[in-house]
Amino acid sequence: RAAGTLLVVDHHVSNDRFGSINLVDPDAAASAVIVFDLLRRMGVALDEDIATCLYTGIVTDTGRFQYGNTTPEVHRITAELLSAGAPHVEITQTIYNTHPVGYLKLAASALDKLELREDAGLVWTWVTTQDLERARVGLEDIEALIDLVRTADVADVAVVLKQQSDGRYRVSMRSKGASDVGAVATRFGGGGHALAAGFTSADGDPRATIEEIVGALRGA
Repeated sequence: RAAGTLLVVDHHVSNDRFGSINLVDPDAAASAVIVFDLLRRMGVALDEDIATCLYTGIVTDTGRFQYGNTTPEVHRITAELLSAGAPHVEITQTIYNTHPVGYLKLAASALDKLELREDAGLVWTWVTTQDLERARVGLEDIEALIDLVRTADVADVAVVLKQQSDGRYRVSMRSKGASDVGAVATRFGGGGHALAAGFTSADGDPRATIEEIVGALRGA
């Protein structure tokens, strides 16, 4: 507000262009790809700090280059970032291979109560505030849980509900391709992509939220 001009850079199709200037490209693999192109057009030279930030954004938005949005151009860009000094081993280790012991214990508990909805091709689990307190971790520490749940071979859609201090749940969804979870998330006030999206539940009832998601998937 103090600046008077808001620049929005995003690659989510659900973005409603709320900025003064909007650089929104749903076809971009990551927002960092848009920033990379912008910096190139501005003539800004890459240094190690810039390369590190952009590489981190790309590696996370492409799911470590696993998602369908990983194009040859994405690899060409990351090659430039590596040449500029992005420490890819350190980035990957920090983001994906370093977790508090409490998270590992919580993940074991969450996976133990995993439920399968065969009628909807959906697998899901939930984490309460009590679970977080017992494990001594915060919501920011359990973002990787959805990546474990989504490996289930019997479901297209994976859902993890994480309870907030107000009782409602942050809902993370992933699809292997047969379902558009972005459309589901948008229906409930959230957003994202067809394969990865999220929203915040209306109340603190995880089973009711799952039923709403199942209904939305069937109606999609």
